[in-house]
Amino acid sequence: MVNLLARKGSSATGPLAIIEGDLLTVQLRVVIHLVVGFLLGVVFYDMGNDAGKVLSNASFLFFCVLFIFFGNALPALLTCPLETSVFIREHLNGWYSITSYYFAKLVSDLPLLFICPTLLSVIAYYMTGQLEEIGRFAMFWGMALLTGLLGQSIGLVYGSAFKLQ
Repeated sequence: MVNLLARKGSSATGPLAIIEGDLLTVQLRVVIHLVVGFLLGVVFYDMGNDAGKVLSNASFLFFCVLFIFFGNALPALLTCPLETSVFIREHLNGWYSITSYYFAKLVSDLPLLFICPTLLSVIAYYMTGQLEEIGRFAMFWGMALLTGLLGQSIGLVYGSAFKLQ
């Protein structure tokens, strides 16, 4: 796996160094997920156990999915065109393949793909008064993680399709 993530003749550059070089962006993503988790918790406070508020509960789930998807898609969508010219040049030099670049990018984003949706899920789930069952929370958390991964993947696909002007 190390060979997949490292480029020949390179030291700490490329996708693995992106998370280190963009510390402000990482901090902003974490803070935004915390703030949105609290805001969702305040707006939909303690409505999870009330059967009369099914539409509110569905709205809560919709906003969670929507925010987690776009919160992971937009950073990938915006950074991919910036990295495309460097990637193409290095790919043509034979330093790494498209597959290894994608997996390195995915692995470098994995901490954020786990931390951000987890923070939002824990805060919003308990503030909205959802049923405190480990199975239900695990499904909610799993949905958040998969939605984040899907958002990042779609962001990379669309980001690679557009050229930077």
